[in-house]
Amino acid sequence: MWNKPIKKLSRLFANVHLREKMFLFYIIGGVLPMLLADVYMYTSVRNVMIEQEKETEKDELSMIADSVNESIAVI
Repeated sequence: MWNKPIKKLSRLFANVHLREKMFLFYIIGGVLPMLLADVYMYTSVRNVMIEQEKETEKDELSMIADSVNESIAVI
């Protein structure tokens, strides 16, 4: 099942010059993992920051509600 595509791929790769092979390995082994790590870090940091903002907003709304309740109690 996989023999035919693998043979075609190996023949195609055998006809590529060394410089192009090195560039391909650089892209696959260096740039692609770095990009994937960057995307993962960006999304995880973004989610953490969003959660922190939500907590901050909840705290601020709670303080405002307490202040309003206190003002109403004084009136």
